Amino acid sequence: MFWLGGMDALNISKFSKNLYPYMTIRNRGIFINELFFSAGSKFFSHHSNQAFSYQYKIYSGDRLLTDDIKKSFPRPIHQENLIVFLGDHIGDSSLENIMDNFGVFNKVNQDKVSFFEALCIQFQEIVTNAKNEVDDVVATEYSRILESKNAPSILDDDNYSISGYSEIEKMGISYFDIARELIQIDIDTIEGLVPNAHGSIEAFAKIHRSSFDTWELLFHGKKIAGYYSFYSIDDLYVSKLKKGILLDDQFSDVVQPMIHEGEYTCLFVGLAILNEPKYRKHAGVLLNAFIEKVKALARKKIFIRDWYVYAYSMDGIRYCEKHFGMELVTKRPELGCIYCSKTTDLLKNQKLPILKRHSDLKKLYDEYEFITAI
Repeated sequence: MFWLGGMDALNISKFSKNLYPYMTIRNRGIFINELFFSAGSKFFSHHSNQAFSYQYKIYSGDRLLTDDIKKSFPRPIHQENLIVFLGDHIGDSSLENIMDNFGVFNKVNQDKVSFFEALCIQFQEIVTNAKNEVDDVVATEYSRILESKNAPSILDDDNYSISGYSEIEKMGISYFDIARELIQIDIDTIEGLVPNAHGSIEAFAKIHRSSFDTWELLFHGKKIAGYYSFYSIDDLYVSKLKKGILLDDQFSDVVQPMIHEGEYTCLFVGLAILNEPKYRKHAGVLLNAFIEKVKALARKKIFIRDWYVYAYSMDGIRYCEKHFGMELVTKRPELGCIYCSKTTDLLKNQKLPILKRHSDLKKLYDEYEFITAI
């Protein structure tokens, strides 16, 4: 149930609206003017006396960033100047609200400079990417920056945690209960999902029990707020998968644990998160955990040759086609589309910020590809 709607897309207007209400600047046009200037753009004259009508329209979303505007920014942007600008106009009392807007939930050990660095990375992606909307990466970048400074993880606070097989075993939660909750998350978040699309709860629970190292859950306290999962499919059944005739109830019989070195074909079943804003903002952390899992497998010399993805929602289709450049394999009536791609092709897609930040994953696959080619 491929669904990435929880990872909100950001454009310059949304980015600005997450910041401006909590800054000391009280004019939206001036805010855009100063924001651009501090990052190194000379498109608008600094401290202009004009009415800032163009800047107002950029803030409101009535005008997109043109190629000329994007070309006015240096590459990289002037990060130090932008950090100074943010620090001058964001007080400590406002920091928590802005962090909330960008899905950051470390409220105890706030690191203002690290957060501003994450905002700079996000802003650079917005003003240099050819697309008008990019992934919201502030939370994942903030987490990465904190970890690099040996600061607490953003999952250490606010009672959030990501848990996999070993943690679930210790909690004593039944796989039947997990399957039931995950199915309910999909029903709540995927518009038009047909009843029984997953098959039975029993079969879904069996899959999670047998494919123990390819899924994790996002908890808020004891509540499951989201998940990602993928399964390795026996090569004998891939042809059925391509034709769309491999039903969910049959997966429990065709998945194989990824415990031996070698290449596997995997079905990415989904990344979903509850629709409430307090949960949706954290989808980026869940996506980051998924990529870390793929890296952990690669370090064990367990490599995924081909990915197949079920896209049930328009968000899923958009990500498969436009963001990941995957190939449409087949459409299943009332059960979504199936896309596929080789992992090596996905890793070559340097337009994806999330993959740029995980360049070590590409290195692991490049080294494996080189060794197997000898």
